[in-house]
Amino acid sequence: MKSPVTVPVQLLTNYIDQPVAFIQDTLLRYSQGSVKPVIWPHQWAALMALRDKEFVTIRSGRGRGKSALAAWTAIWFLATRPSASVVCVAPKADQIFDVLWKETAKWLHPSPLRELLHWSKEKIEVVGYENVWYAVARTAKTKEGLSGYHAKHQMFIIDEASGVADDILETIEATQLSNKKSYGKEAEIRTLLISNPNRVTGYFYKTHKHEKWEDRWKRLHFKQEQKGLTADDRATIDAYGIDHDVVQVSIFGEFPSGNPRAVIPYNAICEAEDRDLGMPMDETPGEIELGVDVARFGDDSTVIYARKGYRVLTPWRGKKEDTVQTTEKVLTVVRELRKKFDYKSIIRVKIDDTGIGGSCVDQLRRNVMDGLDVIPVTFGGSGDDHYGNHGSIMWADAGKMMEKLEIPRDDFLREELAGRNWEASLDNRGRQIIESKADFKKRIHRSPDSADAFVMCCSNQAQEQKILPRLVHIRETVYKADRVRFDYVPQRRVELFGSIWHEKNMEDSVLLATWDKEMGQLLVFYEGFSNFGGPGSIVRSLNEMIDMYNKECGTEIKARRFMWYGNRGIFGLTEQASEFNKVKDGPYLQWERQHQIYIQPNFYWDLDGSILELNKMVNAGRLNIYPDCEQLKMQLETWSIDGGRPDNASHALCLALCNLVSILVQTKRMEKPVKVLREYSGDKDAFLKKFDKLLEHGSPLQIRKYLPSPSNPLPTGKPSERQRIGTLGNRAGQ
Repeated sequence: MKSPVTVPVQLLTNYIDQPVAFIQDTLLRYSQGSVKPVIWPHQWAALMALRDKEFVTIRSGRGRGKSALAAWTAIWFLATRPSASVVCVAPKADQIFDVLWKETAKWLHPSPLRELLHWSKEKIEVVGYENVWYAVARTAKTKEGLSGYHAKHQMFIIDEASGVADDILETIEATQLSNKKSYGKEAEIRTLLISNPNRVTGYFYKTHKHEKWEDRWKRLHFKQEQKGLTADDRATIDAYGIDHDVVQVSIFGEFPSGNPRAVIPYNAICEAEDRDLGMPMDETPGEIELGVDVARFGDDSTVIYARKGYRVLTPWRGKKEDTVQTTEKVLTVVRELRKKFDYKSIIRVKIDDTGIGGSCVDQLRRNVMDGLDVIPVTFGGSGDDHYGNHGSIMWADAGKMMEKLEIPRDDFLREELAGRNWEASLDNRGRQIIESKADFKKRIHRSPDSADAFVMCCSNQAQEQKILPRLVHIRETVYKADRVRFDYVPQRRVELFGSIWHEKNMEDSVLLATWDKEMGQLLVFYEGFSNFGGPGSIVRSLNEMIDMYNKECGTEIKARRFMWYGNRGIFGLTEQASEFNKVKDGPYLQWERQHQIYIQPNFYWDLDGSILELNKMVNAGRLNIYPDCEQLKMQLETWSIDGGRPDNASHALCLALCNLVSILVQTKRMEKPVKVLREYSGDKDAFLKKFDKLLEHGSPLQIRKYLPSPSNPLPTGKPSERQRIGTLGNRAGQ
């Protein structure tokens, strides 16, 4: 335990309702800078609001002292309330630890409060009361990680709140209200949201704009006044125009209105800055790619951006370097990335080949030791049917990828990406064209070096790898209008299968199929979807469809005759569960009892193995999909490899199909050889005479042995002969 407190705590309690005086007396007075800091009027207004209101939300432009305000508030609340709890939150680790948490250290270090409040990298503790009286720094990764804090005096400070997920902010609000209810009148809660207003959707936006939330949230706006504009502010306004989102958000603290000509929307860039892929840096999946914009000795900068999968790394910038130095820097970056990620595959390096960049391309292509795939890029190259040049294609590709990327916070990159526009008019072929670099430099007064390197890093992708590469070319053998023959079920020629794929968002995808045991073929004939309540509506439509087929085939098949299989999520199981008897409850058990349908879990689900077998089935003609299954067909044709793994988003029907294939493999149905029908003898007349006898005296089973199959087609005969074969086929199916 640390030494006893020498600062009299009783004196600090006098500041409970005086945050301004507390900050002036204990923090600002001891500042070691040459210019003594002061509390600005808008900061003073915020401190008064936090004294009187439980929920305060602040939108702010840059340079308005919001980080200092957050640090002051945390120290004031912690020092003046007994056994207080302060939780400081931000979307990503660098935002909380490199900005807000360092700001608290900056003010505590010279202050006598350092004897009372012990600062560490993740926690500020009151000496002698470490476990019950503290402030902590947390990243907003999951709502569960922020729902367990309870104290009579508790404050949440959420920095860059616009980038925190809605469910996390809702959990924080619920935690505070629950805390207040638990402690009653003695409870004191405070919640501060503070952020640049980057988005026009989400929880933070609602705290400022939603009419029904106005009573709970005290709304403040840290707006830069015209008389307080700095030289940098005026330069930004001159470059972009006062109505541009870059100006309105970063300077005046207004929500973006949207630039209709922007190639990449401002809010999409900010969302990518706040996105957290949820994995350690060294475990990031995907290939490594570089984008290099070469400047040499001009006023522009040489910029190198690197990306691994969907994580964009911090860039390298340099000036006044020749192409030899730039080439060496690229190789240095490549070697550092290989060491950091233990990466042994080819690294794609994309360089602007226009002008001086060509020298770097030539030098890097001579390198045979570092495993490089050097790709020259020409922004002015030919376009396609939608975009007028190659630069426009690359910018459009980068914009589409932005919704998946995690990018570093970088003012240069954000301003250049958001500031690049499409030309006001289309070209003579009706195609979009991005504004020229010269026009951009006239408006912004600098070259988009960072943006160009970033765009090259995120575009010119390797050709998209399809999960089922041959499917598009052999559609006619897979998409067939074969009728579902339920009359084969009593003969045990076919088996009935149902597959349900349950997603975490309570959405369900259902497939029904028949497995022809003689032909070794899977016919998928029904697809369905449901939300939240279990697929009751699916069962009703399923029964209607089965009734229709029963009337056609003269059978009485029920839905319970299907063998139903589902993924573990249906039963509320984790990936580690291995025994069905561990299941206590799940969203489908009640549905099972209601519809008398027994659903079995697929414990030995193997996606990679199922995809391999699915490809074999497609190539061998063992998969047929009914024409009505439009969504399944679309999902199968667009299913691709994404970051080294199957892109399962919006492809739940594909997973349901793989679930069926997995069951067929596990039960060794796939191992049974396809039945080979009797080959055509070559004597056509003798062959047809045998058929004539079968028509008069043979059984359907005998007739079926002579019918053609995809593996044994009959030669094309005269129309009369084909007609006779068709007659035999009709009788064989009766």
